This record gives sequence, C-alpha cells and structure tokens, in this order.
Amino acid sequence: QQTRSDATFTLCQQSAEINSLAVSPDGFSLAIGSFHQGGLSVWDLRTRQELVRLAKDERLVRVAFSPTEPLLAFARSTASASAGQRTTLRLWNIATRQMVAELPLDGEWCMGLAFAKDGRTLATSTRNGHITVWRMPDGAKLASYSSIQSQIAFLNSFAATPDLSLAADSFSEGGIRVIDLRDGRE
Repeated sequence: QQTRSDATFTLCQQSAEINSLAVSPDGFSLAIGSFHQGGLSVWDLRTRQELVRLAKDERLVRVAFSPTEPLLAFARSTASASAGQRTTLRLWNIATRQMVAELPLDGEWCMGLAFAKDGRTLATSTRNGHITVWRMPDGAKLASYSSIQSQIAFLNSFAATPDLSLAADSFSEGGIRVIDLRDGRE
C-alpha cells in the first residue's frame, strides 16, 4: 500500500512535455498547454474526456482561464523558415467554442499569462519582449513595459497580483523583478 500513488486518477498521457496547466473557475475543465508541438487540449474533469484540441501542432503553449468570463486565453509559438519565430495570443470562447481574437505578442515566447480578478484584464509576459496589459475580449493594449528575462526560456517564471497592479518575472540566475503595472516602475 505504501508504494501506491495517492492520485485520484490519471487524466491523460501527453506525447509532449506539459508547459502550462489551467483549471476553469467552475472546476470542470482543465486546459493543458504543451512544450513541443503538442498544442493545447481542453479536458472535461468529470467525464475524463478531451473536449477539444486547439493549436494542434504549436509549441510553448501557455494557458489561462478568465475567472468571470467564458474565455480561455492561450499563447502559442510557431516557427517557419520564412516568418521566423512568431508568438500570438488567442482567445477562445468556451460557451460558443469559437475563437474570438488573435493578437501578436512582442517577444519570442510567452512566459506567462494572468487574468485579473475582473476577468476582463489580462497580463502577458514574453521572453526578451514585454509585459503587456490587455483589455479582453476586444484585445486593446492598455500598457506595455520592457521585460528582460533569462536566455533560457524554461527557467523564466511570471506571476501577477489578482488586481494586476504588480507583476513579478524572473531573470538570469535567479533574479526576480517586480513591476508596478500601473506605471511601469520597477
């Protein structure tokens, strides 16, 4: 008995490393963003079935559910010989199962997403790019501040306060920077 797992169940086995997880506010859905070409899948935690697979072949997918609106925000990166590295933010309406917006992000990869408790304001952080505050679902940029992070993408972290007044991001060798998202001061 001591060697058995305490897990309630195994939901799925992904073929790619998991880069991001988000649980819906009602606790019924789980969004899984993959690190390598696995895209984004949304699972029903009650039935243990995959509901939808979005961004099928994309990589470095970060996800966040709005706490008040029927929105799932996800950032994904694509690479091609002609266009190079491209990172976009997409919004998927959970109720209608429709994409409602696609916005370009400054920087190579999205390091994190955070919705404010109002569910209509979103902060994004990109590697070697910016921390940007957006109004959702229309995608209006409210503010953007330079962000210098570690060159090693998987070592970066991002967090924000529930009201999006402050954000913290990591940079080279364990440093943490806190930014006031109202005026950009460190």
